[in-house]
Amino acid sequence: MPTISSRIICILAVIHWDLSFGLKYLFVNRVTGYEAENAQSQLRELIRQSFNHPSIYVWGLHNEVYQPHEYTTGLTQALHDLAKTEDPDRYTVAVNGFGHAEHPVNQNADIQGMNRYFGWYEKKLQDIEPWVKGLEEKYPWQKLMLTEYGADANPDHQTEYLGYALNWGKPFYPETFQTKTHEYQWSVISKHPYIIASYLWNMFDFGVPMWSRGGVPARLEWKSQHEHQWRRKFGYVLRVSAIYQRPGFAQRRRQEQLQQQYQSSDLSDEG
Repeated sequence: MPTISSRIICILAVIHWDLSFGLKYLFVNRVTGYEAENAQSQLRELIRQSFNHPSIYVWGLHNEVYQPHEYTTGLTQALHDLAKTEDPDRYTVAVNGFGHAEHPVNQNADIQGMNRYFGWYEKKLQDIEPWVKGLEEKYPWQKLMLTEYGADANPDHQTEYLGYALNWGKPFYPETFQTKTHEYQWSVISKHPYIIASYLWNMFDFGVPMWSRGGVPARLEWKSQHEHQWRRKFGYVLRVSAIYQRPGFAQRRRQEQLQQQYQSSDLSDEG
């Protein structure tokens, strides 16, 4: 039986990166050397269960898995081959966290995902553009997704004094820095179609009992567009504004409004 969320996704015609049994990928961060049979079984069941969902366009294989290189590379290739046997027409994707296309575990799926947090975990905000340009020059054939990016933001933390990088290890997570991050990095992403898709991490703040970040106990992630009580952060407003400015979006929205008005008038006439 499809879940409620999968039904809604299909109804809204939202293209979907499918998850594996509640996990983001079949395996994450590290391997023991005993995952192969279970991972292939999960992927096979996932594809057969969700094959007819029209919104699914890609199957995720792994996220930020490195050592041991040989095992991870072989398992990724095996999962890719399995996915192509079960479903030849959909893409596969595997994700790297270092942003180096030449890493040994890369290039074993249709799409190469990379997680980058310029200005937060690494370097400065503006370093995203030379990184993209370098990949465009060296790997023009590569299908690249920016599968995670962003910065943490506690809405209670505000400042007008912003640089191009922040120390995430300190407890001060200003929302204004997250907004600056989204504004600058979206300006780069939007003019580089080489990045075929970008995924902002993440939708909602969440906590982990053993962690303390952003000056709040039991809190792990502040990178979302919504605070845990559904309060929208300014980065969300920025995103919506960017979407509305896309060519054709305003026209489609106007058509929807006219259709709704027409349907409302029909109902009034019937009454």
